[in-house]
Amino acid sequence: MPFRQKCLKVGSLLRGFIPSFFARGAMKQGIAILLLLCTLATLAVPVAADAGYSTKIPVPAKPAGFDIYKEPISTPQHLDWLWQDYLQHGKKKAIARIVDALELGSYAGSLQKAQAVQKTRALTEEEQQNAFLEAVFEAAMWSLTSNAKQHPEVLEELKRIEQRNRPHAKPVAHGYLLLLLTRVAPDDYKFVPQKNRLTVTTPMGDVHFNVKK
Repeated sequence: MPFRQKCLKVGSLLRGFIPSFFARGAMKQGIAILLLLCTLATLAVPVAADAGYSTKIPVPAKPAGFDIYKEPISTPQHLDWLWQDYLQHGKKKAIARIVDALELGSYAGSLQKAQAVQKTRALTEEEQQNAFLEAVFEAAMWSLTSNAKQHPEVLEELKRIEQRNRPHAKPVAHGYLLLLLTRVAPDDYKFVPQKNRLTVTTPMGDVHFNVKK
């Protein structure tokens, strides 16, 4: 499903099953920003300030004392603050932190589950939170994919992160990063299905994943 179409589905779902979130300032702001990201999904996203791209992106103010490199990523605006730091200051570690957010892919399926559950009962707070975190993961995955497709410097940094993190990578985040690279750099990264495991060929050697039956 194209990302923009998926965003429209996610947006309507968030509006429908998380009314209590809209009563909370932080969650309301986070959802609004996520929907803004989805609306901009078909637009070019500038990422290199030194290449002459505009860095005037509407981003909410960061709370005083909030360390974007230490706090866990749990909202879309945190992703915005990291991209802003890369845009304005060229800090490549911001991209690495956004890659860390791919670990939220462990919540994949929560939105679909919530959509089914809400037909019969109200969602628990945990189910709401899990669905929201999957939406944050989707925003991270899209922003990395979109920028890697448009800007070689982002793609090269993602390749460096994959190679650097491989010995001690977070398994979920690393798996989704490899999936992303097979999409944006198919000449260098390829999936090779095998019995009981999945292999991704890369310029630095093969990576293997066990497949659960």
